[in-house]
Amino acid sequence: MSAHLRVMALCLLTLATSACSSLPPAAAPTPVRRATAATTTRAAAPAARQAPRAQASATRAPVPVSACALEVLRSLPDAQVAAQVFDVGLDVTSLRGGNDLVAQTGVGGVFLSGRSQAGLGLAPAIASLKRSALAAGRLAPLVSADEEGGVVQSVRGPGIPPWPSAQDQSTWTLPQLSSGSAAWAASLHTLGITLNLGPVADVVAVADQGSNPPIGALGREYGATASPTAARVAIVTAALQRAGVGATAKHFPGLGRVTANTDTSTLAQDAVTTADDVNLIPFEAAIRAGANAVMISSARYPLLDPNNPAVWSAPIITTLLRGRLGFTGLVISDDISNAVAVSAVLPGDRAIRFLQAGGDMVLIVNRADLLPMLSAVQSQAAESPAFAAILRQAAQHVVESKIKLGLVPCSR
Repeated sequence: MSAHLRVMALCLLTLATSACSSLPPAAAPTPVRRATAATTTRAAAPAARQAPRAQASATRAPVPVSACALEVLRSLPDAQVAAQVFDVGLDVTSLRGGNDLVAQTGVGGVFLSGRSQAGLGLAPAIASLKRSALAAGRLAPLVSADEEGGVVQSVRGPGIPPWPSAQDQSTWTLPQLSSGSAAWAASLHTLGITLNLGPVADVVAVADQGSNPPIGALGREYGATASPTAARVAIVTAALQRAGVGATAKHFPGLGRVTANTDTSTLAQDAVTTADDVNLIPFEAAIRAGANAVMISSARYPLLDPNNPAVWSAPIITTLLRGRLGFTGLVISDDISNAVAVSAVLPGDRAIRFLQAGGDMVLIVNRADLLPMLSAVQSQAAESPAFAAILRQAAQHVVESKIKLGLVPCSR
């Protein structure tokens, strides 16, 4: 990537950061419990100054997120550790069926599949999922949804108005995008969404919009070039995170150049993207803005990995995303249950390959694929200590994500 393009990106991202700083306070997640220093009255202040050692000894140091996650994992049986790495589809129009799912399996997350017009009327059913999991002694699940706007909006209705597409949002000023995103993110938090599968960080050139079925043809992109896209992705990411909703930048390393949809075809390939590609800038911007997660594409990128699609690629997930871009958060797959792009591989092997490549959470829209995938992952962990360590590392990233979002308390 040229130095000139880097400078342009940083300039625009400076604007984005400035715009984000004007976000109004939003509903915050339940904070991780931290010990606080003792409060001293004015009259007692001199005594406190005379005995700083006693003051320090009475104050517990905050528990680091990683240490808390490890402690949580040590309390879980192996089956529950394995269940944490799955995000399972639930029909958004019939969420009550999910109570048994989270109670019996303890899956790490549920995905609101389909479309609903119930708006905030769904909030009680979503809250019930968390209560059911906790009542069964499970960890609270992440509740994820596709809330991008435009044609991709899982829930709308009373309290959750239609949200414009990213392409429409790209016509707003940065302050307008900042304030609008803050209000929209707050409504998602009220609904009970804890992980939004957005924003889209893919860049689609103007000339490619009509021939790019997954993104451009649906107006899902924030821009036709990398730097303006990055500025807007950073604003939306920050708004979600500040509202207590995890943001997920997708679809790494980008679907803006493909001419086929991974949901319906095995031909989605980007023969241009490299490790220095300018279109990685929006993903870098999302990471700097605090994105909770990054979603991995199921397309192929032969200049990055000639042998595997991104979802099964260690060079893309571990070397590029984790290593070069320095992302330490949650890595989630795109759907690998119904997607045609991965259909030639058995369900259980799909999950294993994703985890082996460095992924953390397997998204499966089709609930019927949970049992074969979960069984395969457990069997592989039982047979291979190396894979068992990989699985535990992935589960740790899931639990760390939950801690940061206030779903799992650190009370020790």
